[in-house]
Amino acid sequence: MNMQRRIITFGLTEAQNALVEQSRPAGNYEVFDTDAPTDVIAIGAVAIIVYAPAMDEDSIRMIFIMKTYLRQGAAELPAAD
Repeated sequence: MNMQRRIITFGLTEAQNALVEQSRPAGNYEVFDTDAPTDVIAIGAVAIIVYAPAMDEDSIRMIFIMKTYLRQGAAELPAAD
């Protein structure tokens, strides 16, 4: 599936994912429900919907580190704990 036609969800209930399915744009869009925080970073998507309380602290930190990496470059990454 083309990442431009993928919507990733993390931590949503079945009912919430069904709402995303019903609300997705017309066309061949895929809703990819994951329970792996690394998928949020590793799998390309046009949109990512995350219920943050479902994520552990290490996963949230990993996402923010990646955001820093992507915006500022590897030289600006904070030191690992």
